[in-house]
Amino acid sequence: MPPTPDILLMLDLRRSTALSRDAATALVRAVEPALATLNDSMAETLRVPLALSYGDEIAGLFADPAAAYEALAHLRGVLRDHAGFRYVVAAGRAGARSADIRQVGGPVFKAASQAMARLKTRDAPCVWQVGDGLEARTLTSLAALVEAALADLTDYQFAVYERLARGDNQKDVAEALGKFPQSVSDAVHRGKLTLLIDAEATLRARLAALKQSENIDYAESMELD
Repeated sequence: MPPTPDILLMLDLRRSTALSRDAATALVRAVEPALATLNDSMAETLRVPLALSYGDEIAGLFADPAAAYEALAHLRGVLRDHAGFRYVVAAGRAGARSADIRQVGGPVFKAASQAMARLKTRDAPCVWQVGDGLEARTLTSLAALVEAALADLTDYQFAVYERLARGDNQKDVAEALGKFPQSVSDAVHRGKLTLLIDAEATLRARLAALKQSENIDYAESMELD
């Protein structure tokens, strides 16, 4: 049986070079403590800690794809006020075992870098290179739907989404945000949050099933999307 592949999360910050010095500083100040928190809370599933590299890329190696998505979901909220992003999740062989993600390399990084280049060309939000070809395409379609829906939310709708996604009911959300229940209900309707949360739940369920089946193919052996 082949060894369990590493799961690489590679996240590219959009238009980071266009940020002013103050905006870039604010971005780093927001991201670095968030990465430290994730590296501590997810230590058991992280094989190489998440790190901000070259000023516009966040990457880390995980033991399973579900954990990579949870890290991404956390970073999404942190980055929302600072920069957009695109991302790749790939399964494959890493190179050197180093605590510095920039020193790891290996086939999984090559596959992810090639996929990221294609995302930039197409201005697409994400690609999953995990599971067999059909599963990878399904994950990519679901994830792209989620990211597109999130990108259309207002800040208020996003705040409502975050609380509903973690299990709060609409009454609890209204109390936490200091809003009337009708205001929260309107945000749910206008942001189509029920559909969004259902799509994300389906994505998480597929990732959990993939983890349990251990049917995680190597990125370099897959047809790259």
